[in-house]
Amino acid sequence: MLPRTLEHDSPRSCQGGIVRLGFCVAICAACLSCAPIRKQVSGVSETREKIDLSFLQVGSTRREEVFEKLDWINTGIQEEDLFVGRWSAFSVDWVWGWAPPPVYGMPGTQENWRPNNLMVEFDARGVVKQILVLSDSDFLRELSGWVQSNGPSLPALVTATTITVKHRHSSGKYHIADLTLGLDSFDFREKDDASHNFSIARRQLSSLSHPNATPGNKSAPRDINCRLEFREATKAGSHLTLAMDVPSLFVLIEYVEQNRKAPEQRH
Repeated sequence: MLPRTLEHDSPRSCQGGIVRLGFCVAICAACLSCAPIRKQVSGVSETREKIDLSFLQVGSTRREEVFEKLDWINTGIQEEDLFVGRWSAFSVDWVWGWAPPPVYGMPGTQENWRPNNLMVEFDARGVVKQILVLSDSDFLRELSGWVQSNGPSLPALVTATTITVKHRHSSGKYHIADLTLGLDSFDFREKDDASHNFSIARRQLSSLSHPNATPGNKSAPRDINCRLEFREATKAGSHLTLAMDVPSLFVLIEYVEQNRKAPEQRH
């Protein structure tokens, strides 16, 4: 004899379950469709709700207007022919979950900072000749290219310069460190972990690039990650993954480029 069919296995009960499931899906869709998205933009010196670059016009916008209207994202690079701005677009997207009782889904948030970089070049008259809005990886490449193109006009290093950076360990945590860019040597000194400290000949610097990935703790939105390669192994390895502000990055790019162009001066 076949066992008696239970009530919840009946066609009517199944139809009711499907209706209830459809109702739940509809509620989920409604929640997702009306999920709030909050956005804001953070510049170098203050926070605003939006950024307007529509006034920038190649061939007509003057340097003074650029620096006046975009002062709040000005990174502070002191070059007559170049304005460099940086801001991070911040959004909070509600992410809704759903689970049957007794484990009900709870809404949560996912925060994303998306850094943007602006390079505005000026001609000899002080008028805009090129406008670039770039991601960090593209920005580092374009800024390096600008330094290479304008290398003859950049002052040569005449004394050692020290910049403060953040060194990312393999754990993903950042630690404060000083880079001393000397005439003949390159020194690395970490504030709280002397085991990584080293000094090498300047000619052992190889290249500067944007890292493929930077897992672990994130640096501040205004900082840019870069990867400094060496031709010889050091106590910190064959490269350093660093985070720094744009002016410090500009100084490091200049140093690496001058190092690449004048090997005959360093013996």
